Amino acid sequence: MKIGISLSPQHVPKEYYEKSLKHPEIDFVEIAIEGFIYRKDFKAKETLQKILDHKPATAHGYSLSLLDPSPWEDNKLELHEKFLNSNSFLAWADHYALTTLDGIAFSSLTPAPIGIEAENLLNKRLSIIESKITSCPFYFENPAAPFLMEHQNSAVNIFPKCFKGRKSKMLLDISNLVANEINFGISADMELEKLNGVSIGEIHLAGGEWHENFYRDTHSSPVNKRSWDLLKQYRSIFEENTLIVIEREQKIPPFEETLEETRRVRSIFGI
Repeated sequence: MKIGISLSPQHVPKEYYEKSLKHPEIDFVEIAIEGFIYRKDFKAKETLQKILDHKPATAHGYSLSLLDPSPWEDNKLELHEKFLNSNSFLAWADHYALTTLDGIAFSSLTPAPIGIEAENLLNKRLSIIESKITSCPFYFENPAAPFLMEHQNSAVNIFPKCFKGRKSKMLLDISNLVANEINFGISADMELEKLNGVSIGEIHLAGGEWHENFYRDTHSSPVNKRSWDLLKQYRSIFEENTLIVIEREQKIPPFEETLEETRRVRSIFGI
């Protein structure tokens, strides 16, 4: 196991940022890549290089919109391909969500369709990604749904088929499972049991907040107890080389508090 933390240079205090890059117990950091892909100024390149000089990193994105049924243009992955293949990352990931639809961009992650058509589209898009991005594996994250349409199934249902025999793997966000359990009664235990045998490359753990009787996975508080319990209960299904990330992008605590959460992960896996 490698234990890392999310790191957004523009959102964290300087002391937290510097300690994250230098502390030996932080194996790697996870960075949001859109700010580096689309910004052309020297400062962005300088910041990225500093991070990569100090720590291995994973690249986490939100703009790919894999389940958008609109045809992908030939240059859809051009910027991602150039960025990822010219830098060294442990892995890169995106979400089971829509950020565009028919050329219209959304300001947030919107639930993507679920079903056989979505499964076929996802398989097709994963094949395209694997043929173009060769420098690191691609991981696909299960969502925390802001709402569910009537009779809609969980996205987790299609993951076992889509990742079978692929280089791509699942990014399992345990705290997203918890959010769906709290808000919609979707059993996190049952979801995890479906994933037994699925190749999981990365795990996310985070805490959230209540907003008007709805629990949101805001990454603004310590990892919730239910997420810790699930990680411990199902630890045997995860491979030894799985990456585990403590996500915190809002209400940043002292670095030592986040460090203690990484130590708790280590204690669960005995490392």
